[in-house]
Amino acid sequence: WLVTGVLLLSAAIVLLFRPFMPSVLAAYAGLWVMNLSGLTHFQSNEIVFWGIATVIVLGIDYLRVRPAVTTGYQRAYVAGGTLTGMILGLLISPTYGGVAGSAAGSVLGLVAYRMTPAGRGSSTAVIGSLCSVGLPAIVTCSIVALALRAVIAASIITQ
Repeated sequence: WLVTGVLLLSAAIVLLFRPFMPSVLAAYAGLWVMNLSGLTHFQSNEIVFWGIATVIVLGIDYLRVRPAVTTGYQRAYVAGGTLTGMILGLLISPTYGGVAGSAAGSVLGLVAYRMTPAGRGSSTAVIGSLCSVGLPAIVTCSIVALALRAVIAASIITQ
């Protein structure tokens, strides 16, 4: 079960960089599978909270009137920034650093994209870009950070 969970979480990270793919769903499924493995333990309120966040992200994506216009470079900047922020946040504070780092990395990734020549001429709104690309990336990376923290904690306890 643990290997399946890790594979689902890895797939979620890869899906961050692909358009029209629900990376959040893969991350949440990975969280559930890792919880079922018995090797990692998550509190029920954590699972419920991230389940609600997953439903909200999927609902926003589904209820959008028109699909968001994002380029591949914009998605790569935001997703890469979010992933980098998650890793740095976990290094600074294992408890909530993954969530805060993901959010900060998403915003900084969008700012970095807006500084490129392609981003300067971009007509997409900043809020729309954060909702269509940043929010799923933040929730996905936060779930991955939670699972990573649980795996590290379980490996420390078993030693």
